[in-house]
Amino acid sequence: MPDYVIGKNAPRISPDPGSGQWCSETQTANFLVYKRALEMALDTHAVDVTIGVDAVKHMRHYMNNTGNDYLLDMPDLLKKSSQLKQKYEGDLALAKTFARSLVDGEYDITSQKLGHGYFYKAQDINLFFAIGGYSFWGQGKVNVSTQKGITTYVLDYEFHFYDRYNWDSGKSVSIAGIQITDAFMQKFHRQCYAKEFDVRGLFKQKMIWTENRTAEKNNAPVNKPLSNPFESLMK
Repeated sequence: MPDYVIGKNAPRISPDPGSGQWCSETQTANFLVYKRALEMALDTHAVDVTIGVDAVKHMRHYMNNTGNDYLLDMPDLLKKSSQLKQKYEGDLALAKTFARSLVDGEYDITSQKLGHGYFYKAQDINLFFAIGGYSFWGQGKVNVSTQKGITTYVLDYEFHFYDRYNWDSGKSVSIAGIQITDAFMQKFHRQCYAKEFDVRGLFKQKMIWTENRTAEKNNAPVNKPLSNPFESLMK
């Protein structure tokens, strides 16, 4: 789990090499046929059932061959994945703990290293094919002010999500009679029929809470929350 520091510089992302250089191989007619067959299959309801709605959307974006970033609906993803929600909760707790260590003032804070996770096939086939492994980190602004022994914290928190859409070793599925493996899908990229892309997500949350620092020294109850961190997820 990442630790926090004062600053704005997000931790560095180092995606794996993926399929290699785009358009680095000569195009072949059989892969154009495969591309058309896959595109037709992706438009059917059956494939949604086979690999999941998000997996289909991400594969279609890959076959569109733009290489543009794919922006996730993070509130929806946090509802779908208890694993990711736990990582969000853990990172937010770290951000709040770091905020409590600060004296009065306004600060930019950021994770100093990435957190990581993986959606396994046995747990969620949809997110396994759509994302697989991913990285995350937190950033935000903190305002700390104390009056008459009561400290108020205002945290504008951002939970960032990142994945590089490429095909890893061990992934395979049959669609429209075509056996899709990582090696098979990588050829579309190298033959200029598809293009790998970055998957990004951002979830923002404003937190306000107070603490009685005098009471804390006397081991009295502290931390009176004034906002619900999951209010936006429950709408």
